Amino acid sequence: MPDGFCTYNCKHALKTVLACLLMSLVLSSTVYGNDLSHEDPALKEELFTVVVTASRIPQIITETPASVVVITREQLEETGAKNLGEALRTVSGVYIKDTGTFGSPASIFIRGSSSAQTLVLLDGRPINDARQGGIDASAISIHSIERIEIIKGAASALYGADAVSGVINIITAAGQGEPFHTLTIDVGEYGTRSLTLNGSGRSGLTGYSFAASSLSTDGFREHSSYEKLAFHLKLDHALSPSEQISMGIRHFSYDMEVPSSLTWPGGEGWREGKNISLDLQYNRILSLSSDLVLRAYYDNTHMYNIDNFGDSLHNGKRAGWDLQINTAPAGSQHLFTYGITGERDWVNSNKFAEPKERTNWGVYAQDLYSLTPRFDVVVSGRYDQYSSHGDSLCGRLGLNYLLGKRTKLYASWGNAFRAPTFNDLYWIGSENPNLKPELAQNYELGWQHWLNSDSNFSAAVFHRDVTDMLRWDPNVSKMVNIDKVRVQGIELDANYRLAAPLTARISYTYLDAVKNGNQPLDYTPSHKAQAGMTYTSELGFSGTVEALHVGERLDSFEGRPVAAYTVINLSLNQRLGSDWQLHCRIGNVLDTKYEDSAGYPAPPRMINVGVSYSF
Repeated sequence: MPDGFCTYNCKHALKTVLACLLMSLVLSSTVYGNDLSHEDPALKEELFTVVVTASRIPQIITETPASVVVITREQLEETGAKNLGEALRTVSGVYIKDTGTFGSPASIFIRGSSSAQTLVLLDGRPINDARQGGIDASAISIHSIERIEIIKGAASALYGADAVSGVINIITAAGQGEPFHTLTIDVGEYGTRSLTLNGSGRSGLTGYSFAASSLSTDGFREHSSYEKLAFHLKLDHALSPSEQISMGIRHFSYDMEVPSSLTWPGGEGWREGKNISLDLQYNRILSLSSDLVLRAYYDNTHMYNIDNFGDSLHNGKRAGWDLQINTAPAGSQHLFTYGITGERDWVNSNKFAEPKERTNWGVYAQDLYSLTPRFDVVVSGRYDQYSSHGDSLCGRLGLNYLLGKRTKLYASWGNAFRAPTFNDLYWIGSENPNLKPELAQNYELGWQHWLNSDSNFSAAVFHRDVTDMLRWDPNVSKMVNIDKVRVQGIELDANYRLAAPLTARISYTYLDAVKNGNQPLDYTPSHKAQAGMTYTSELGFSGTVEALHVGERLDSFEGRPVAAYTVINLSLNQRLGSDWQLHCRIGNVLDTKYEDSAGYPAPPRMINVGVSYSF
């Protein structure tokens, strides 16, 4: 099915983007399109920011017919975030749900979606867990991240399963420039301590980047100790002027106690796990107007859990690949993208009657068409075939119009699907191999305006209908396709430089989310707001204060609403010369008592201090 009218800027902008594609790993931070002013340097950083997730190719952010948020490495350092969950908490339309303690699984909810309805990518390839869906955002350290791109809205027309409410692409740093390394030591309350070493560099045709970290804590509650080790290495090498190859290896392991709910005492447990991932990517220039990208990946996961429900042992493996070709015919206003993907998942669990496996493959295509210098269209579509439930056909249509040099209007429609997980299909005693995928239709209108590189404003109105939603049915003791969900809402964002050293941010999200006509969705706050301010001085000092308000949410399992809360966090950084930096983060400054998950208290005020040395 055709899909997605996108926004691309005339013949010259097509050539600009294609030039980026032909420059190897197209992850540069700025690009210049010739329909926008080059005479205003203040506009360049923001207006010419390039994103690669919205259309699977580099695209100037002003020309994407989607709600796009980019979190840079600098912003991660300013806020003191330590993992993906902390980095996403203040993004409009995004709600992070966890049980409060270090290492507790953090689920990502975008615009009233479930965690399994959000697709998460690492350098462009999927990392969602095939057994239980979604990812644990607390398990992904930010130390090797160059930036995070959040695309809101249906994206199955390009990315396939699980991109119902959006896509989050975690883009790791590439090796550039002279070797540069940083050693960081942090200590905090409740016996919390961490050590991180990260670095990057380039020698001749070969670049590298890496991050290694360890964390341990006694925890602020009984039975909440946690230890983890993480490592990520990325290498790239130019085989020739037209070819480049890169590889990555990632390891993560943890050992933790699991505290019980306050309303259901006696449920303490223990859990350990590890994950090893391998990635390979090959880029080749095919001609002056086309290029090719081939990705291959492999994951091996292990999780062992002991609690009052007995032992759980889960082992999983995944192998996949993705071949993508981009081409812009000479003299044409079109930029075409074609691709084919394949993946195989294996799960061996003592909660399944026998080991299970699933294969899937998909084909996709996209046409970026510059109708006029200011009006761009993108149409994309994808067909997927799953051995577990059959096929799916998705499309997307996007329109983008530039009003002058600083304002864009966009509209989009797309449909999407969420594949049943292995747990949904095969959990012992409640197997239901006849489950269908969840289906969604998404509509969105948006506006974005830039005053300069530090000041911009945006607004979006969206609506999503989901059918065949999966839910546990106690009458038959299994998962069934039974629910219908409607989500609609608005998002407002503003970033404004008040003075040279001071920048303010504010955002607000309103959601009207119900299932089956009038029942509120679990853990979907109607109101979420964030306000923050960053001060940066010429003497090497920076400080960021953030206030986050999350409205009341329903927990149907507990049979009660979870109270609204407002929490304030503070991060301070001071550079000492060119090599040393001191930093301090105070979480929950006012020591607010609240819960993100019913029955599980969130952390009290916690102070963390540290020092970094660069060499």
